Amino acid sequence: PKSPAASPPPSVTFHRRALPPPAVEFSSREGQRLFKEALADGTLGGFFRLIEQFTTQSEPSFCGPGTLSMVLNAMNIDPGQTWKGPWRWFHEGMLSCCEPLETMKARGITWSKFLCLARCNGLVAEPCRADEPNSSLEAFRRVVEAVATQDATDSANSDDGCDLKVLVVSYSRKQFGQTGDGHYSPIGGYHRASDKLLVLDVARFKHPPHWVPLTEMYAAMQRIDPDTGRSRGFVKFGRRCRDGHWLSLELRQGPAAAGGCRGSHSNCLPQPMMAKDVWARLVELPRLFADELRLSFDGVVVAEAEGLDARAAAAGVVRRALAFCEGPNMPLTVVCHSALQCAPSSGAAGGEGASSVGAASSNRCVVEQASCLAVLEALRATAAAIDAALGEDILTQSEAIEVVSDPIVSCCSPAGLRGAPLRAAVLLALQPSLWAEALGTQGIGGAAWKILRHLFDEARLPSPLNKQVEWLREQCADVMSRNVDEECGCCTTMN
Repeated sequence: PKSPAASPPPSVTFHRRALPPPAVEFSSREGQRLFKEALADGTLGGFFRLIEQFTTQSEPSFCGPGTLSMVLNAMNIDPGQTWKGPWRWFHEGMLSCCEPLETMKARGITWSKFLCLARCNGLVAEPCRADEPNSSLEAFRRVVEAVATQDATDSANSDDGCDLKVLVVSYSRKQFGQTGDGHYSPIGGYHRASDKLLVLDVARFKHPPHWVPLTEMYAAMQRIDPDTGRSRGFVKFGRRCRDGHWLSLELRQGPAAAGGCRGSHSNCLPQPMMAKDVWARLVELPRLFADELRLSFDGVVVAEAEGLDARAAAAGVVRRALAFCEGPNMPLTVVCHSALQCAPSSGAAGGEGASSVGAASSNRCVVEQASCLAVLEALRATAAAIDAALGEDILTQSEAIEVVSDPIVSCCSPAGLRGAPLRAAVLLALQPSLWAEALGTQGIGGAAWKILRHLFDEARLPSPLNKQVEWLREQCADVMSRNVDEECGCCTTMN
């Protein structure tokens, strides 16, 4: 049989495009000055990790998968499948579980499918469309600064890839006078004095990396995507990594349907799929949570509320929050687990080499158990500290903490998190924005939130716990930002 006829060559071809202002070419004298000053200012946090993996998208419409492959490789995520020969490495051709490659070649990829594809391949996403109520120029600038000032100097070959954060923008090129429209690119850095972003443009056949004003980038994200009728936006990515994370959010209820992610790679952990009613409760969670907390002050208790002091009001809020988290409207809980599920090895068999390997494995297990137990003890201490600050036994509830004689059972089993540690973990996992939106900044609610914000501030938590809480809140933001009607079956899971 004859092979299909090749497409006729285009009548007009291009070798790159001129980069119009206000963009500043990275390699220009001005671009180099901005880079040098940003480096001295410490606002190129993830630049070197990203530049090691800087790639050119392999198709004109592959800015989405091109950006994701760059981010995934920068985070040192193992795709669990080979690229070429024996090498496991992310390439755009692997990123097809949420949208067929041919569809992306023809039309690119929409915002929701882009996020779906990222989550399916091992990333945690904190997205924000420019048309959402919580979006603003200042909110965008805060995220830019947080990512730009991170310490990402550790080797990409280490497990510290779990701590790398990457900011990706979805924007309209039209705002910058460039040809084309929708585009995805990672942000490589920030120049504070001039308020400019470094765009690592993956369409390198068209434009080199360049600096653009942050205000113009926000305006470019506000432009409407004709395919969705919505604005574009930005997303902060982190790695979905359990190493060193002893606490994680999981579903409270059993699966409504068997199955899990359809992807073949190791990042699609086999987890129960979420039923539609669970997704509905997650979508409604901010409203339901706010309604529950306001019962502390509104309606039949309003007269009492007027006489409450801030401390008593905060205690009432915490009681209501616990009632909500233990009730039917909260589909999530926090579990404690071990990354290794290991027990000390005697190294009795296999000779001297096996003995040394067994000893190393045993030592690592002991270290991890100690780390996990330190987190549990920090949770108990935090629960007691919150109760002391509020003047009531709310989280501890005057209970005797159960002593588990076997530390492996305590740190490696979900049953190891119970009572006061579980109550503290669930409250700390909730994003501060949920509390702030529910309580406001004025009146008795604002006074209560001022106290609770101090108690729940992750920077003030004991050092074994603050990283765990940061991870829980990232998971909370990730799952609450999803829209099950726009995502494929791969992402209706709690990975």
